[in-house]
Amino acid sequence: MRVVEPWLLGFSHGIERRFGRVPAPPAVTAKAVCAVDVATGTQMLAKNAWLTTPPASLTKLATAILFVRASEGRWHEQVEVRAQDLCSGSTMGLAEGDVITRQDVLYGMILASGNDAAMVAARLVGPHWLGGINALAAELGMTRTRFLTPHGRDIRRQFSTARDLASLAAAAFAVPRIRLAAATSHYEVRVGGPNERTFTVASTVRMLGEPHIVAGKTGSTPRARGCLAVLVEKAGKEAVVVLMGATVAFDALGKVVEMSDRRYDDARGVIRSL
Repeated sequence: MRVVEPWLLGFSHGIERRFGRVPAPPAVTAKAVCAVDVATGTQMLAKNAWLTTPPASLTKLATAILFVRASEGRWHEQVEVRAQDLCSGSTMGLAEGDVITRQDVLYGMILASGNDAAMVAARLVGPHWLGGINALAAELGMTRTRFLTPHGRDIRRQFSTARDLASLAAAAFAVPRIRLAAATSHYEVRVGGPNERTFTVASTVRMLGEPHIVAGKTGSTPRARGCLAVLVEKAGKEAVVVLMGATVAFDALGKVVEMSDRRYDDARGVIRSL
């Protein structure tokens, strides 16, 4: 996959914002939509693409890029989970004292959208991960983005846009290891330490295996609602489709009620229009 240079992304952003000649997607429940041609970085379809919105777990794509850069040649290195890594929301099911590999951390973050895995990844990146994740946003031309967490849980003054997150998704899916993880439906984790066990994490992207879908990452919080980034291959070309604020409902535990989830219907309609 060709990686678009950051200066080209910034240039195309300026052209798009000035002239606004981007076709609208079909009717969707999503508050914001952006489809980007991976080869050129230009928008193919857009709805409120510059509207600032909570980034939810699409933030983990940025954390994953930093983590990959910090982990090359060390993927089978074992790491111990600490109490500070554990948090609520979506998790991959870690406990204090668990010993897993760096590769397990990546897959738990991408497939299960594990907030615990994202916390481990940020700790392993180092104490300057926050500066690093925002420097990455600047590197990718994400001019309307500010990250404050490695996982994307709702927090004041953390925001992005569908356009910026499309740039992030294109960059993340261009990293072979992230692309492979985001295209994987199930992954087995073997845990060492006092709670030795084996379990399987499953992708939260229910579209994997459907026509044109190469890889994907979900996100959902009460403020962000349903979010999705998918890498699409159609007619020999690759595109990234990002939806923000799609209709979803949450149960008492904060999990998305599957029957309420309109992200995938939205995405299918957008993909048909590409």
